[in-house]
Amino acid sequence: MPTPPVRPWVKAESLTLCHLYWLPASSFPSRTQERAWLRAFLYALFEHLKASKLMPQCFMELREIHQHCHDMFIQKCLDLQPVYSFSRTLWSPMPGPPSQEETDAIRNQEKPFVLSNYTHGQTYWIPRADPKPFLEEFLGFGGVTILFPGPDPNTVAPPIKISPGVRNSPHFKEIFAMGDPEAELNKALLLRHKFLGHLKKVFGRGWESRVEYRGLLFVLPRLRSSDFFSIEPNVLEGLFEASPLYFAESPDDRGMLLASLESLDETIAALVATLEEQGLQFPLEARR
Repeated sequence: MPTPPVRPWVKAESLTLCHLYWLPASSFPSRTQERAWLRAFLYALFEHLKASKLMPQCFMELREIHQHCHDMFIQKCLDLQPVYSFSRTLWSPMPGPPSQEETDAIRNQEKPFVLSNYTHGQTYWIPRADPKPFLEEFLGFGGVTILFPGPDPNTVAPPIKISPGVRNSPHFKEIFAMGDPEAELNKALLLRHKFLGHLKKVFGRGWESRVEYRGLLFVLPRLRSSDFFSIEPNVLEGLFEASPLYFAESPDDRGMLLASLESLDETIAALVATLEEQGLQFPLEARR
């Protein structure tokens, strides 16, 4: 049976360790039509993965936040409750403060201070059960990574039984206005998910002796297409053990990457066909 086409995604046919797909972007920040199509594709993918109980979790690089959407991100922080940590390209050094020489050059006005130059390798995790509100605002700036960890029994909260009388009581009105207790507990328990520690162990390699490493909840891989051809098999296996799928906006690749240990050919073809039936065609393909 012939392999279904995966357009507008392009598959790396020569890659044997996993399945890698690339989607072009005209630029970052990307065009409104491209963002809309990609959101629709990702939302359809999320629905498809529900049967596998995979939980899409979003991350965003500080560099792109400071370059493109700093004020908007700050305004949303109370709702997003982001968790700070480090991200890593293979195998970059741990982020640190600028050197004394560089600090002196900035102080003496010999070099301009640009904050985004000092945010490489720093990221935020947005620990939410529903990633859509975040993606509506922040997909398309070039800094989003989405991982898809499976279920972890340690993150499941026991049911909290709160009577309607308590919920509707004027004495507790302000408390419940701050958030649903069960939802907040689930969010807190998500911080214990095993995929975080697994990522830290696999992608924090070589950092173990640093005191900063001890305080990290996770280390997020930020992979380029070329990395999938050179990465050690055990590291790639570690990635997919933590997250069976990997999605990233990749400015270095001028597009998006989607990787999986198993083939996504049929899934992509079906999702794209569904979008086309809804009248959604990938904008760059429509311009050809």
